[in-house]
Amino acid sequence: MSEDKAKLQQDIQKSLHSKALNLYKKLGETPRERLERLRIEKPQYAGEVLSYAGRLDPMAEGVLIALVGAENHKRDQYLELSKEYVLDVLFGFSTDSYDVLGKILGDGDPSVVTPRSIKRALNEFRGQFSQEYPPYSSKTVEGKVSGHGRAQVGLKHLYYRERPSLFMKLN
Repeated sequence: MSEDKAKLQQDIQKSLHSKALNLYKKLGETPRERLERLRIEKPQYAGEVLSYAGRLDPMAEGVLIALVGAENHKRDQYLELSKEYVLDVLFGFSTDSYDVLGKILGDGDPSVVTPRSIKRALNEFRGQFSQEYPPYSSKTVEGKVSGHGRAQVGLKHLYYRERPSLFMKLN
């Protein structure tokens, strides 16, 4: 086989295995566990380079974008896609991680929360604004340790980068 034909065949093979998959991530499952489950359920991905675009924490369930092969080089493009979240909110306390898994820092009277006060508060998030990553974020900080790792060792007062966020619709 000529060198050109071998290269073409190699490129075709790569393109067959370069794709993005929409996977359902279960509640309680980490993104890494979901990718491992994909390797088990679909053996054709066993030897592929897999990663994901965007992170759903173990408390979240929903679509996880899995990147296969060369598609990993396009991660930033996938991270810029708009997303939709549906969530339940529990009022009356605050935690160090901003979720129910964290250490309780304080409590309040949830009866003062009304539909009107919620709508008023949500209006502050409409449009574009800068949002700081939470202390237990999996986002890498200063290229070394994730926010989660820093929070675990008590380095909560270090600067956490912000990222522009755009809320188009809040119900």
